[in-house]
Amino acid sequence: MNALMKNRVLGAVAMMISAAVNAADSQAEIERLFTLKVKPTLTEKCFGCHGDPNKRIKGGFKVTSREDLLRGGDEFGEAIVPGRSKSSFIIKAVKWEEEDCEMPPKKNDRLTEAQIADLAKWIDAGAPWPSEERQDAIRLAESMKERTKDGILIKTSGGLSDDWTYRRYQPEDVWAFQALEKPEVPQAEAANPIDAFVGARLQESGFKPAAQADPRTLIRRASYDLTGLPPTPGEIAKFTKAYQRDAEQAWNDLVNRLLGSQRYGERWAQHWLDVARYADTGGYSNDYERSNMWRYRDYVIRSFNDDKPYDRFIVEQIAGDELADASLRGRIQDWDKYQKAREKGDQYNDEESEWLVASSFLRMGPWDPAMVKKPEARQMYIDDVVNAVGQTFLASTLRCVKCHDHKFDPIPTRDYYRMYAAFSATQLAERPAPFLAKENRAGFEEGEELTKQLHAFATKKRNALYNKRETAARKWYKENNREYVAHQDRKDLPDEEKPPRHVGLDHVEQGRLKVREQDEWIWNRRLERYQPMVQSVYNGPDPGFLNARKLRMNAKANNKWRPDSHILMGGALQAQGDEVAPGVLSALGVSPSDGEGGGDPYTVTSELDGRRTAVAKWIAHPKNPLTARAIVNRVWQYHFGKSLAGNPNNFGAKGAKPTHPKLLDWLAADFVENGWRLKRLHRLIMSSRTYQQSGQHPDRESLAVKDPNNDLFARYPARRLTKKSFAMAC
Repeated sequence: MNALMKNRVLGAVAMMISAAVNAADSQAEIERLFTLKVKPTLTEKCFGCHGDPNKRIKGGFKVTSREDLLRGGDEFGEAIVPGRSKSSFIIKAVKWEEEDCEMPPKKNDRLTEAQIADLAKWIDAGAPWPSEERQDAIRLAESMKERTKDGILIKTSGGLSDDWTYRRYQPEDVWAFQALEKPEVPQAEAANPIDAFVGARLQESGFKPAAQADPRTLIRRASYDLTGLPPTPGEIAKFTKAYQRDAEQAWNDLVNRLLGSQRYGERWAQHWLDVARYADTGGYSNDYERSNMWRYRDYVIRSFNDDKPYDRFIVEQIAGDELADASLRGRIQDWDKYQKAREKGDQYNDEESEWLVASSFLRMGPWDPAMVKKPEARQMYIDDVVNAVGQTFLASTLRCVKCHDHKFDPIPTRDYYRMYAAFSATQLAERPAPFLAKENRAGFEEGEELTKQLHAFATKKRNALYNKRETAARKWYKENNREYVAHQDRKDLPDEEKPPRHVGLDHVEQGRLKVREQDEWIWNRRLERYQPMVQSVYNGPDPGFLNARKLRMNAKANNKWRPDSHILMGGALQAQGDEVAPGVLSALGVSPSDGEGGGDPYTVTSELDGRRTAVAKWIAHPKNPLTARAIVNRVWQYHFGKSLAGNPNNFGAKGAKPTHPKLLDWLAADFVENGWRLKRLHRLIMSSRTYQQSGQHPDRESLAVKDPNNDLFARYPARRLTKKSFAMAC
C-alpha cells in the first residue's frame, strides 16, 4: 500500500472514531438532559394525574416509562414520535395547541418555554430512557460538580425524590443561604462604610447623593424613627443651635438621648410585636382573652431599652421555659419536689421568671381547638409555630414545605419535620411566674378592684336568674313526685325525668342568663391579669383535654415520654412516612452543637427537654447565614421605609433580591462581630450620610426614570407617619 492510500485509510478510521466518540458524547448528554431536566419535569407536572400508582390514571395515559409514552392513552395513540418532536402529541398538549387536551390543565402549572424546549430536544434525540442505575450514576456524577451551567448544588438532608435532591440553583436565587462573609469596604472618602457601599452604587449609575438635610428635618426624622414621637419646639430650637456649633457632636448627642429614652423601647417593641404577631386574644370566632400577655409586651420593651443582645433575645423567646425549668431543676434535684415547685411557680427567681415571660412568643399565633379534634388542633399549633419561627428569625417561608419539598428553595420536607419534631412536645399553658420588681404594675390595685366589682355584679345577676330557674325546677320535681336533681347533674337525664331546660324563665330571661354566665366567666378570666401568671408553654405529652379558655400545666408530666416524629406525606396526620429526629435546616451548613442521630450533623437532642434550646442556639449561631441578615434588613427597613432585601419575611428565590447585597452582608457580619447589639446598629445607620441626606435630589427627574423605587438611596425617601406614631403623638 502506497503512502497516499495509507494516509486515506488512516484518515477514514480517524473520522469513524471521532464520529463514534461524538455520538457517545451526544448520547451521554441526552441521557443527562433526561435525568436532570425532562424526568423531573414529568414527575412534577404530570405524575400526579398520569403516574401515581395509588390513584386512578386519568385517560388511561401513563408517563412513567418510554413504553407508556409510545403506547399513548384512551383517546390517542403514541404520545411521542422519537426523532420528531413537532409531530409528537405531548408537545402539542404542553403547548396547549390541543384544544381538548391541554396539559397540565391549570394555567399556573403550565410548562415554561425552557421546559418545553428540553422535552422537544429529548424527543428529537430519539427519546432515550436510561435505566435507573444509569440515572443514579448521572445524578452521582452531577453531585460531584460544584458548579455547572445549570447552577450550584446545595447539599441538604435529601428530598422526597432524587430529582429534587440533586436540583441546582442559580447563585443569585440562593444568596441568603450562602455563608456570611464580611465584604471589603469600597475605597471611598466616606468615613461610614454604609456611605462607601451606597456611594459606589451611585457612582456606577452616574448619580451623586442628595445634599445634607437641614437640622429641623433631621431631628424630626430621628425622633419619629426612634421614639415614634415628634420633637417639642424647645428640643428643635436647642438642637438647631447645637448643630450650628458642632453638627457631628449635636447629632451624636441627639441619637444617644433618643436611644436612652423609655419611648425608644416602646416604639421599637411595636415593630417587633408586629413581626411576632402580638395579640391579647386567641383569634378566631371565640377570640378568648390571653389575660397575662401584657407581660410579654413589656418584656420586649425592656429588652430593647436594655439593649439585650439579639442572639440572647432569640433564645429566650424560643426556649425561655426550657431555660427556666433547667435552672430550677439544677437547684431542686428531687423529681417530685421539682414538679411541685414548677407547678406552683413561686420558687422561680427573677431571671427564670423573665425567661418564662419571653416564651410567650410561642403563644402568639391564632389558636382555638373548639371545633377541631385534638390531633388536628396540635398539628395546627405546631405548624404555626414552625412557620412563625422561620419567618420571624430566618426570613424563610416554611409552611408549604409541610406537604412537599420546597418548590424554589433548598428546604426539603424532611427538614420541615425535623423542625416540627423539635417543637412536637411543646404544650400551651398559663404558668405561674412571680412578678418582677421591674415590671410595670401601675394601677394594678385599682384595676383589680374594679374587675372584682364587675365580676361580683355579673355573679349577682346570674345567680338571681339561676335561682329563679331552680326554684321552678324544685316545684316541678315536687309536682311530679321526684327527688330534686341540681341543674349540672340533670343534663344527661331523659327528658321525661327532668323539667324543661329553661323552666321558670321567659325567652328574655333565658337570653339574659346566657349573657350573665358569659359575663361572669369573662370578668373572672380578667382577674388573671393581676395574678403572677404568664402565657407560656412546657414540654410533655398531650393533655387529656384542650380548652383555649383555660390552659394549665399537666401536673403529672412524664419525663420518660417522647413524641413520635414522622414525615407526614402531603401534610396528612394519617399518612406517616419516614421517622425523623428533631433537627434544623440542613441547607445552611451550620450544625447544632449537640448534633445526634447516627452522625447526622443537623439533628438535635431527642430528650424531652432541650430540643427547642438547641434549635434556638442554632438560629442564634454566629455562622447562621440567615439570622443576622434578617434582623439587619428589618432594622434598615424601619429606618428607611424600605428594606435592602425586598421581602423581609422571605429571603428565598421568590423574594426580591437585595439592592445592595454587599452592604447587607457587611452590616450583618459587623452586627455579629460587635455583640449583636441593636443600639450600635442604630448609631451606625443614623451616623451615615445616606441616612442624613435630604429627601430632595437635584436630578429627581432622571432618578424618577432610572430609579423610580429609590433602590440607589440617592435621597432619603419621603415617608408617611404611621398610625402608631400619630396615636402616640396625640
